[in-house]
Formats: sequence, structure tokens, C-alpha cells
Amino acid sequence: MSFISLCWLVAGSLVPSQDAHSTLTISISGTEHANGQLILTLFTTEDTFLKEPFITKEYPISNSLHTTIILEAVPHGTYAFNVIHDENKNGELDVNMFGIPKEPYGFSNHARGKFGPPAFENAKVHVNSASKKFEITVK
Repeated sequence: MSFISLCWLVAGSLVPSQDAHSTLTISISGTEHANGQLILTLFTTEDTFLKEPFITKEYPISNSLHTTIILEAVPHGTYAFNVIHDENKNGELDVNMFGIPKEPYGFSNHARGKFGPPAFENAKVHVNSASKKFEITVK
């Protein structure tokens, strides 16, 4: 093998695989009871944030104080997470006539908005290793 071929081989092994994936462990706290379900949603860009989810999954609440969700094979990238405590299991965040949420919810980075949801920029997290852990508190 020539020296140049060897250099290309070594350089290529230093570049992360385009198919790199992570196992995400998401700890959710703040639920006051075990009624209903949790809905976890991942978004990939500011343009799709709260409009077009990359992943949406529903989970039973295992404990009224703490639930752990594990997502496997999530491609490396930037995401913002949203969790809803869907107390009545209707599959959505219930709001009052003014648009104020009636059910607990939370975002990655514990981001909160003042008069509406937080910005993608405040909720985004980077997934770039084999496993990552995140915490979300619903309020």
C-alpha cells in the first residue's frame, strides 16, 4: 500500500460516519400523577419546530414523580424536545380559550417562553455521541 493510500485511509477513519446514531435517555420529572400519558416529540430545525416533528412517541407514565424514556438509533444532529403530560390521553396539549396550556409540558434545556413556547434556539441540544442523557421537567 502506498503512503498516499495509507494517508487517505487514516484520514477517512477520522471523519464521523454519516450513519452515526445515539441512544438517548430522557428523564422526565414534574408529573403530579400517573393519569394519562407522556407524549415526547423531537424537532430538527427552527422551521419545523412545533410544526413538523421528526419523532413523536407516546409513553405510559411509570411513576408519578419520574419517568425515563430511552430512544435508540437516533441519528446524530441537533434537536429540540417537547414533552406533554397528556392527562386525558387525547393525543394533544389542551389549551384554554386564550391558548394557555391546561396540561403540564416541558422542553429540552428546561427552556420556557414568556408568552408562548420557547424559541428553537433555547431548546436545542446536540446529539453527537453514542449515548446522551437529558432531563425535562414538566410544569
